[in-house]
Amino acid sequence: MKQLGKYFTALASAVATATLLSACGGGDAGAPFSPTASTGYAVDGYLDGSSIKCDASGVVVKTDSAGFFRFPEGCDSTLTLTGGTNVDTTLSFTGTLRAPAGSKMVTPLTTLLAGGMTQSQVNASLGLPADTDLTNTDPAYSLVGILVNPDLLKKTLAVQQLLMQTTDAMAAFAGDSSDATRQAIYSEVAAAFAAGLKGGAKLNATATTVDLAVLKTLVTDAGTRLAASTLVPSAVKTATGTVRADTFAEVISGGMKAQAEVLLTMANSDVTSVTTVQQTDTKVKTAVTATGMSAILALPPTDAAVVAKATALTDSITGSGGGGSSGGGCGITAPTCAPSAPTASAADVKSLYSDAYTSVAGFDIPNWGQGQMVTGTAIAGNNVLSGTAFTYQGFQFDPIDATALGLTSMHIDVWSADATPVKVYVISAGQDTVSVDVVPTAGAWKSVDVPLSSFTNINKAAIIQVKLDTALQPVTKAMYFDNIYFGKAGGSGAASSPLVFSSNYSQIDSVSWRSTQGGDAGTYIDTGVSTAYWWNGVAPGDATPSFYFGYGINVSAKPWGFGAFVKAPANGTTASLAGYANMKIAVWGNDELMNTHPTLTVILKGATVDGCASELKGNIAVTAPGVQNYTLSLGGMTLQTACGYSTVAQALAAGVSEVHIQMLGANVQYVTPADANGNFANGLNVGPISFQ
Repeated sequence: MKQLGKYFTALASAVATATLLSACGGGDAGAPFSPTASTGYAVDGYLDGSSIKCDASGVVVKTDSAGFFRFPEGCDSTLTLTGGTNVDTTLSFTGTLRAPAGSKMVTPLTTLLAGGMTQSQVNASLGLPADTDLTNTDPAYSLVGILVNPDLLKKTLAVQQLLMQTTDAMAAFAGDSSDATRQAIYSEVAAAFAAGLKGGAKLNATATTVDLAVLKTLVTDAGTRLAASTLVPSAVKTATGTVRADTFAEVISGGMKAQAEVLLTMANSDVTSVTTVQQTDTKVKTAVTATGMSAILALPPTDAAVVAKATALTDSITGSGGGGSSGGGCGITAPTCAPSAPTASAADVKSLYSDAYTSVAGFDIPNWGQGQMVTGTAIAGNNVLSGTAFTYQGFQFDPIDATALGLTSMHIDVWSADATPVKVYVISAGQDTVSVDVVPTAGAWKSVDVPLSSFTNINKAAIIQVKLDTALQPVTKAMYFDNIYFGKAGGSGAASSPLVFSSNYSQIDSVSWRSTQGGDAGTYIDTGVSTAYWWNGVAPGDATPSFYFGYGINVSAKPWGFGAFVKAPANGTTASLAGYANMKIAVWGNDELMNTHPTLTVILKGATVDGCASELKGNIAVTAPGVQNYTLSLGGMTLQTACGYSTVAQALAAGVSEVHIQMLGANVQYVTPADANGNFANGLNVGPISFQ
């Protein structure tokens, strides 16, 4: 977290200057400093661009990039905050924070105070020191990079996790995840938590654990309050009124407890990365929107079906259900399961490290000046390389002639709590500058085959080293590796499990959506001509979920086209497609358009490096109207924008940051008019996207 002492210093200096000028009878140099100004900080991590309203006057100010706000004329009433972005995680804030009159802080904990709790009640419930002043203590303040109040920050983030996850689950179940609705639900959830804790209930059973029984009661109270609320849309009241609040709490509370406890136990140095992972975890809201959940949530909380759903959700978050590969939960701060065992024949493999194979001659894990970063550790009966404070590590071995042996890929299994990307280098003598990014799945093993063709400058007849590097040093990360070997095409196989790019969506506003994997999505159209935006929405509960939109396009002003995009999971990352052969996508549109059997253009956009983002292009020939699922061969795509890559395989291995689906030129339909004014309806539904 960033250091913010400069603001306190600046304010103190301003006050001193104003006082001195007043004492000297001077200082008439423009608008003087107002001693009545009200200032403070907004913290869920520092919030930038949030709107803070002085409830009595209605005056609204914005926070800056340090979370700082100032009411020049003062504010002597409660404060209400909405919107903004966490400057550390870069995630949007979609709740509603409040603070009592006179508070210098606006945080999830001051929100409980504004809900009627006293400071002593909040401190006792969370196990904070009795003299903690929540209205004047900055939870995120750091001095020379060291958190000053780490326990307060972690408990603030844990409470925020519980409030926001409850909010998102209720919004998703009601089918309305717009910002306005989530803000209203959050207010009611926070009020229910405050009312429930005022009587002395302790949310924190210990310093690092949450009391499950108390949490279930709070979530039940929130559901009951929501069903009778006058603040939320009627559709939300109706939806929550169709299920039992105590059953809803039974299903989601165990999973939320696990998430909050990750935040309570995280290392101070990992606050940003761990918070990002927990705040983008969509398992809770996905659980309550799964097929058949409406009926289950109407059952008593002790019903076997309800208990099974609650257990499954908790296991998916904690990883206690076991399992391997990259598809499910496998621990939070360290893996609790082994990766899937390799199936390639030993005759087709030259292994560096794996229980399944014998290591090649001369294999060694050297110290290249950084200290040995990994050690062998047994997890679930399988040996893996554990790097609890990892930056980079090399492996060396006697030369391998990959050309003569027909070896075409390097396989690796990677585990990371927060999906930290790893740069993979395959090295021959004097050739160590080309790397491929592998992006793990947070909290699960990711199995990847990196094509050796990606390493364009090495002598494949004399491979002598491999290096793994987060490129974050001196920052360290907990990283785990296994099954590192060179294999043949068809021997090591494709990636061991599908990469889910987007499985479902929630709507942010009329032109913006977000996948359950945390990637933003949106639409665009040629702005050089006049068009009308006719419809938009989201269908998360359909058999094939999608977000959708449509335009009214006049035949007299034909655009170059329109399109949609979906960003990679956890915005800002790239998903390596090394080892994947096909892209699967559900995409369709209005019947008037689809009945013309247009051709869709698919663009896979890479990360921007030195101002250039690679683009791979493919086409989908629409076969029929209605919901359609298509498979697109990655190997058959064209390298439209190379950015230094010479092959499609290299661009795929480097990673994809966005998927675009476009309707271009003559593919826009002007066959079936929507009205007598020459307007034609054209729109798309974008469903799940995965790579296999």
